[in-house]
Order: sequence, then C-alpha cells, then structure tokens
Amino acid sequence: MRKSTHLRLAGSNEAEGGRRAGLSEADDRLPDYLRQEGLGPQQAVFDVPPEFLQQAKQRLPWGERLFTLQATG
Repeated sequence: MRKSTHLRLAGSNEAEGGRRAGLSEADDRLPDYLRQEGLGPQQAVFDVPPEFLQQAKQRLPWGERLFTLQATG
C-alpha cells in the first residue's frame, strides 16, 4: 500500500512542507495590519522583530543530549 503525500509531509517540518507547496519566504510573513492596527482596548500590536521570528525557525542539533536531560522543578 502506498503512503499518501499528506502522510510523508507530516514527518517533515512546517517550513519544508510550505516550500514543497510552492510558498516562498515572502509568503511566510505576518500581514502588515497585525503590526500597524491596534487590537482590543489596549490597542496591542504585534511588535516582535522579523529577525527574531527567523531565529525561531532554525532547527537545532539536539542529538543525544535531548534524551538525557533531567526534569527540573
């Protein structure tokens, strides 16, 4: 039985799935209104710098250390 493309994409990261679907970096941005128009009584805007968001997308080489960490707290 052949696995569907949907199932194969589920194992990859979201950015890779978007790239395969034809999306570019330009498509992966928040709309300007989220940064410009206030929301709610506090008139809150999304003011996280794009550079910071890019850092969050980078995969880290966890390796074996991830599986040997002890719980804290």
